[in-house]
Amino acid sequence: MNWKSFFCVVVLALAALSIASAQSVSVIEASKLQAAPTHRTVELSEKIVWVRKAASWMQRDVEQGLLPGKYDFQLQDPSGVYHLGPELAVYMVDRSSVIVARGGVWIPASPSARPRFFVIEEGNPRRGKTLAEALSSTPPGATVFPLAIALVEAWAVAANRGNLVMLQEIQDDAVASRLRTVFQP
Repeated sequence: MNWKSFFCVVVLALAALSIASAQSVSVIEASKLQAAPTHRTVELSEKIVWVRKAASWMQRDVEQGLLPGKYDFQLQDPSGVYHLGPELAVYMVDRSSVIVARGGVWIPASPSARPRFFVIEEGNPRRGKTLAEALSSTPPGATVFPLAIALVEAWAVAANRGNLVMLQEIQDDAVASRLRTVFQP
């Protein structure tokens, strides 16, 4: 096998791993959710964090979490309830960057299903090198996208505006149990 063939095999393997890890993320159409029959607010006083472990040596662990604030039980469907947080509620740390966005936590109706964090597709997540930088109103060193990438991103956001992007299932039993205790409807 020459170096070009080897390079192609490595690129295809990386693409397959990327696709496999992305499959656990799903989009929920907001228009298909129902308003909650009762109003309930949960005051989260400290962040709740879990670390999604890398599936292979080619990936890195990703920290995901909920930030402190008021979370309202606002939406539901037969599969569970959605607690929406403040403007900046969900964060992810991947490699050397942090993304913070509007979102919350989904608590499944089935006791065997695992909770998930979600973000709302609004096109304005904040980015930074640290959580404090991403939370600031004008993060220093904000990413500047070339025009073509910005146009594609704007089109994708417009197509999905308001939909909920469900992140991976929380595989940490202690974190899942804590979320159910805090957010139990």
